[in-house]
Amino acid sequence: MNIISVGVNHKTAPIEIRERISLSEVQNKEFITGLISSGLAHEAMVISTCNRTELYVVPAMYEVTGEFLKEYLISFKDARKEVRPEHFFNRFYCGTARHIFEVASAIDSLVLGEGQILGQVKNAYRIAAETQSAGILLTRLCHTAFSVAKKVKTKKVKPPPSEKSETESECTEESEESEASEEEDDDGVSFSTTDILSNDPLYFVLSKIFMTEEKVSIATLLSDISDKLTLLLEKKSKK
Repeated sequence: MNIISVGVNHKTAPIEIRERISLSEVQNKEFITGLISSGLAHEAMVISTCNRTELYVVPAMYEVTGEFLKEYLISFKDARKEVRPEHFFNRFYCGTARHIFEVASAIDSLVLGEGQILGQVKNAYRIAAETQSAGILLTRLCHTAFSVAKKVKTKKVKPPPSEKSETESECTEESEESEASEEEDDDGVSFSTTDILSNDPLYFVLSKIFMTEEKVSIATLLSDISDKLTLLLEKKSKK
């Protein structure tokens, strides 16, 4: 089972294109419920702000590819004269996870480290949840992204484990033997501490939910994002 993200942002398209393709909350609900009801997607979510409109989709048909979703959104907005597929980015599997982690952590923002984007991602998830468009994949992915953003913000990042095989074994045992306790963040969004705070929760998400054998350490990912943010902030302060 795949998970695809496609969209336009400040890196891929000028402001005129971003504004043309953006969705209001009403349009957002219509778009994602249309994908589900038409049998094109199992799950769908849209993050739409002044700087980005990004689709996160679990396709229900083999034909629903990144290129298909680009054309689907362009058609939905009746924007073929202005918007082209070249204005979009494409992400799949781990690329989708990494991207939403960077978006929620404000690493991918026009203004580095800005504080609004996490709330906007949570709002996108709220819309998807309210319309029953977010199933287990998007729910796990979003909750993990919220945790990543909080860890980056507070810099509570642990170094990656020295031996990957050991980490994978511990994660597998914990996911099978432990019951996930529930925590609630400041905005009332519940998440599983077993999934998020285990040694390698992204491995848990991808291997248990996405049905893929690719294993990525979230500790490494968090360290990478935190280091990138620190470096960019240092460069910005020297200007």
